[in-house]
Amino acid sequence: MVFDDTGEEAASIGVLIEVEAPNRLVSTEPESGMVSAQTFTAVDGGAELVVHQTNVPSQYLTPEVEPAFQSSFEKLQALLDRESPNPRFEQ
Repeated sequence: MVFDDTGEEAASIGVLIEVEAPNRLVSTEPESGMVSAQTFTAVDGGAELVVHQTNVPSQYLTPEVEPAFQSSFEKLQALLDRESPNPRFEQ
């Protein structure tokens, strides 16, 4: 994670432990034990992303971390806005 306002980086290593393409990804951070599940649901005109996390380390539960998470979602949205709806079918 990178804090946009300071450029500070908080490195983490995630390991995918469950993949149900294209609807769900579950990962864990072995060092902290945090588990993060991302569920994607088709909605009119796009997709809804729901993130559920457990065993979240206390350093991630501070108000300063919220803008970094929001920035991650904004960067994901920008990437998705750039991509074709079905990039694997592009010629």
